[in-house]
Amino acid sequence: MSITYKNPLVLVIILLTAASTVALVSIKGRAISLALRQRLTMDEEQTDQSSSPVALNSQMYVQMSSLSPQLRPALQVLGGRLEKPGKERLTLNGMLLIAGESQSRPVQIISEFPAHLRLNDQGGSLARAIIFNEHGAGVVNGTLDKVDEAAIEALVYDSAEHFFLEQINGMGTRSLGLRFRLDDGEAPDYTGPFYDIYQITEQIRIRQEEREQTKLYYFNSDTHLLEKVQYSLMRDGSETAVEVQLSDWRELEGQKAPGRIDRLENNALVLTLTLTPISVGPRVNDSSFNDPQ
Repeated sequence: MSITYKNPLVLVIILLTAASTVALVSIKGRAISLALRQRLTMDEEQTDQSSSPVALNSQMYVQMSSLSPQLRPALQVLGGRLEKPGKERLTLNGMLLIAGESQSRPVQIISEFPAHLRLNDQGGSLARAIIFNEHGAGVVNGTLDKVDEAAIEALVYDSAEHFFLEQINGMGTRSLGLRFRLDDGEAPDYTGPFYDIYQITEQIRIRQEEREQTKLYYFNSDTHLLEKVQYSLMRDGSETAVEVQLSDWRELEGQKAPGRIDRLENNALVLTLTLTPISVGPRVNDSSFNDPQ
């Protein structure tokens, strides 16, 4: 699906990312104003030598005052659990549907800010648990496969929590503009969503190796909720276009979480998570995120 700005001109954004490699990100069918293109060029010329992310620790919270004014509503709408102690842990029940399987399997997800995850897969004869912490990912009663990796990336890295964690880490965030729309820009009666789009080039580590990844985060311009994350990754020598869709946002004790997460690769559905938040609480020093033995 193409995305265009209110100006009806149709362009292709070519973003050159600094490092030893050059990443090409195209947004088809988008019309971009001259001022925005000039800003992108200036940002590239002045790209900071993004300092390495700081180590995760239990005292990391997002300060509203440290964000640009246009990002503050997107943090505020989440409910405050990223800003102060007391509601770091979110527990959700749900169903996981994997492409090629005929039935969904029940799961429980325990997420704790910053960047801790436990996914209890209760669908098989032997219960599995996928764990992600500062050391990477592992599996209790099993081995890590590609579907597990896709689920971890969707839940941990392709999330509003991770986007704001990167603000703490000092990663360069580029605003591509506000109120982009999902049509060719010609319909005078367009009623679809508008998006504020941000680009981050970040380090992804699920196994021991890391990869540098440029991603686009789409925040709904009216609700300020994250609804899409798009990027391209290299896998087995070929490029894979990834889109993660977050929808059906739910609220519990003033905190919001997506009720549905879809991950698509080359426009084909890889997995769907339908989720219901069941508890919000403080950080707990238990074994939920311990490395599998």
